[in-house]
Amino acid sequence: MYTRGRTAGIVLGTFVCYILGFLLLRRYFFAVLWRMCKILHIPYFGGYFSSALFEMALLIFVLIMMKVTGQIRVLRAPWGTFFRGLFTGGFMIVMAVFAIISAIISRMDSLAFRGKGTILFSTVLFIFTGMAEEFMFRGITADVVLRRGFGAVRGEAASGQSTGSKENVSGQMEITPGRVWEAVFVSGLLFGLMHGLNLLTAPTLGVIVQMISAVLLGMVIAAIYCRSGNIWVVAAIHAFNDIAAGFPTLVLRSDGGGISGIIGSYGLTHLLSLIPYAVVLIVILRPGKMKEIAEKFAPQ
Repeated sequence: MYTRGRTAGIVLGTFVCYILGFLLLRRYFFAVLWRMCKILHIPYFGGYFSSALFEMALLIFVLIMMKVTGQIRVLRAPWGTFFRGLFTGGFMIVMAVFAIISAIISRMDSLAFRGKGTILFSTVLFIFTGMAEEFMFRGITADVVLRRGFGAVRGEAASGQSTGSKENVSGQMEITPGRVWEAVFVSGLLFGLMHGLNLLTAPTLGVIVQMISAVLLGMVIAAIYCRSGNIWVVAAIHAFNDIAAGFPTLVLRSDGGGISGIIGSYGLTHLLSLIPYAVVLIVILRPGKMKEIAEKFAPQ
């Protein structure tokens, strides 16, 4: 039986490693990249090109953690579930498309796109970001809690005391509706806390609003993962939503101050836009779908 300590150790341990890895990479990556370019006598391309390389390095770090924790298997999800996952996450896709169309229409009189290089590298940046964050917070965090749960501590298990959890005949903790919500909440909470790293570069109020938003959006994405069982579909949805959020300043020529400017534009009224997502979360994880989730993630 997996114990609370073992599950919590994996979840919190990988989260701390992710934060430390991010900070260390941020501290040294760009300086090392600049030095390598100088040694090799090649131009140093800053901006979104170097940021995309940074996210690629972070993605590799997350893949290493997935390998160490045994979670690398989630990458082998059957592609047939990808399109079903897109349908489940259809609301987020529609909202992203709406955001892009609204950005274009609102600037129709002075519509101008940035250079091809900026658009390309910012898109690659968002793709790597979506993959790294989804592999971490859904592929590791949500999947570990969902499959293993915070089961009985060793003392309780040894004494036969009841913990309120159910076990199947093999001793594996059953996936109950409470376990599903537990996985979704923990994943969303840590995902929101991770966005506190933006305090290093963006205004405080904007970051706080972003963190609150990220908790709920992370829960919605985790719910989509629970329903689909496919990590690639949530990575795709995440990346597409990031592209939509950054579209006005990273694709169109507008004075938004880049990613920090986007975050800085968030005010308290932005939280009102989260109401539909809360409704969608409840719909995705409605009671009638809990058995389907339990069967999808049941041990083979």
